[in-house]
Amino acid sequence: MPSKTYLILENIKINYFNILYALIMPAFIVGQFIFKSIFILIIISALIRFKFKVFYFNKNFINLLFIITILYFCFNVLVISISYYELNTRYLFFLFILIFYFVTNYLLLNNNINWIKIFYLNIIILLFVYFDTFIQIIYLKDLFGYLYYQAYDRFSGPFGEEFILGGFMSFYLVSSLLIYFKGSKKNKFTTKQFLSLERVLRKWKSLYPKAKIVGHRDTGNTNKTCPNF
Repeated sequence: MPSKTYLILENIKINYFNILYALIMPAFIVGQFIFKSIFILIIISALIRFKFKVFYFNKNFINLLFIITILYFCFNVLVISISYYELNTRYLFFLFILIFYFVTNYLLLNNNINWIKIFYLNIIILLFVYFDTFIQIIYLKDLFGYLYYQAYDRFSGPFGEEFILGGFMSFYLVSSLLIYFKGSKKNKFTTKQFLSLERVLRKWKSLYPKAKIVGHRDTGNTNKTCPNF
């Protein structure tokens, strides 16, 4: 019988990307260093595990629009910084966002992250940040003891001296909704269809016990992501 330690490690291994994505929003609140570390760790881990497969994407309007927008930002930063200022590395930030988008898209398509749990967790954290900010508005001090900065006439909520509350709210609310809607479009199977599929597979497995049931993505060098349910 496997030990508890082994089972815990296996569970962490299975839910590795779920854990990292669940930590993104809390890490952003705690500090930029931890947030960026998790951000980079997700990208590196996905590239090591899935290699260049992560750059496969459906060439639909939303994906192409996002990619073109990010590439425009990179180009714009390079042109402006070279023309008017010293060369800066902000374009690298946009490139990381683009790669992160590819990685997240691939993980969603291949069911490597539980998008519904991540969505609900993000909403809970957002509601907590809203609640903490309301406490600060009413009592001029939030739950963590951060004071309202009268000199700046701004509320920072749990972010303390960093006035990024508005950006945090808008960015993570939109990104959470995008994950929800992107993930919800994947699974159009009903419970009856799943049960019917299971019966068919069990029947064929009994007829051919040595056969291995795999998805199209597991058959070799292919960009296919099915089964996508």
